[in-house]
Amino acid sequence: MRTYYFVFILLTSVLISYFGFGAAKIIKEKRPKQKFFIKLNTKDAYNKTKPLKAFAFLIGNDDYRPESNFTPLKQCYNDVRLLKHVLLYCSRMEAKDMFTNKDLTLAQFKRRIKSFVEHVKKNDPEGEKVVIFTYSGHGNEDGSLVFVDGKMLKPQELKDLINSYLNDTILIIDACYSGGNEGPKETYKKKGFKSNSLRIYASLAHLTAKEIIYDGPFFKQVKPFYRDVLRLEDIKGNGYFTAMIGLFFAEYKLKPDENISFKELVSYVTNKGKQYIEYLALRQTYAQRFEATVRLNQQPKVLPLQEKVDYTDINNQFILIQDPIIPIGFEPGAIIGVFFPMGSLGSDFKKPAIYADVFLGYELKFLVKNLFVSFNTTFMLMSTKSFGTIRRNVDLTILAPGAGVYYRFFRKPRSKFNMFLGANGGIALTFARASSLGPLKEESSTNKNTIISATLGANYKLTKEWDVAVHAKFLDIFYTGSALYGFSIGAGSFYHF
Repeated sequence: MRTYYFVFILLTSVLISYFGFGAAKIIKEKRPKQKFFIKLNTKDAYNKTKPLKAFAFLIGNDDYRPESNFTPLKQCYNDVRLLKHVLLYCSRMEAKDMFTNKDLTLAQFKRRIKSFVEHVKKNDPEGEKVVIFTYSGHGNEDGSLVFVDGKMLKPQELKDLINSYLNDTILIIDACYSGGNEGPKETYKKKGFKSNSLRIYASLAHLTAKEIIYDGPFFKQVKPFYRDVLRLEDIKGNGYFTAMIGLFFAEYKLKPDENISFKELVSYVTNKGKQYIEYLALRQTYAQRFEATVRLNQQPKVLPLQEKVDYTDINNQFILIQDPIIPIGFEPGAIIGVFFPMGSLGSDFKKPAIYADVFLGYELKFLVKNLFVSFNTTFMLMSTKSFGTIRRNVDLTILAPGAGVYYRFFRKPRSKFNMFLGANGGIALTFARASSLGPLKEESSTNKNTIISATLGANYKLTKEWDVAVHAKFLDIFYTGSALYGFSIGAGSFYHF
């Protein structure tokens, strides 16, 4: 009897195992496999971007010493590698202006940042380029940056450092409590960051920052972009915030004539972070659901938010990248005013004449900065009811195409005022028409004459593109048989590309 029971139990177990595994296999096969795809950018996406004119100082601290009382990190120097290659191959920044640093003590940092600031001041004395300062490593609860020996750079010291040079500055800190670097400005009335700086923090002042590795499908999918475009073969992880920056460059689709700013980058990181939280929350394991709550606590912060910032870059937004490369230095403009005639012919045209000048300037940066070549067309309309001893209506119309050069001076990055001095020459097409008078019939004639001019102007910047201008110009037209010269005063506007 026991034998029958044994055989029955054995057969039942085999059948349950067979059908049970089969059912599990069917369920497994029918369960849709989750896939996360982003369409990665290729080299072609960035081969026409306008080179970023900047200096960069990048810090990654991994190897914290035992005496620091801070645990070692794994991905901070990888953050430096990623950001360096993004600046090189996406923003096309020059490598000679990029300073990379690994595992610095506070003393080493102070020496190297001093050399970096000297490099900036020497190569850009007028402060026209952007400075990018990034830090990945431990942060203290008061917002201080912690170096590998445990010594700290206080928020006020960081402010004083950033304020020690003129350039627009982007500060990117991927560290715990990084939002605390604004410091106790309101409480203790200490000096804040200069107005032409943008601060980007990986977390709020009271929250921590995290690291990730590229093993899950959400981040793993970006690795071909790192390999093919950024030339990073072996990067295994990054700070969570910095990894999101990598994703931005991997999938952001540039549109024609689009400027990408650092603020748009932070907006992308914020939204992408929310997607990652949702992805983790929908996963099945407790560890992944817990991870979702951890990531929810890491919220990036960008300052300033509301107050006016003294940007001087061409887009007033701290440009990170621009596509495509477009000609720069063009200045179309127009001046309208009055011309006061002189000379033997000018004595007959005693009244001021209408004067207009339409022109296009192009900066010859490859020769001399602030030197422009100009192409212009001058128009004047003159009339008189008494020509010489005869009371006869005479109209004189002048159309004068020409070319010349002008030089801008007092032109500074943050100055709204500048002046220029120019010289011009061309051909004056003069159309004369005299009305009939008694036995005198109506007459008309056309002449070609040489025209030369000298101009002194003052410009005031209204916006980043528009200038209003006031010009004083001396003109001499070598009119046939008579002298015609004089000066004009006019006002108008320039537009800058």
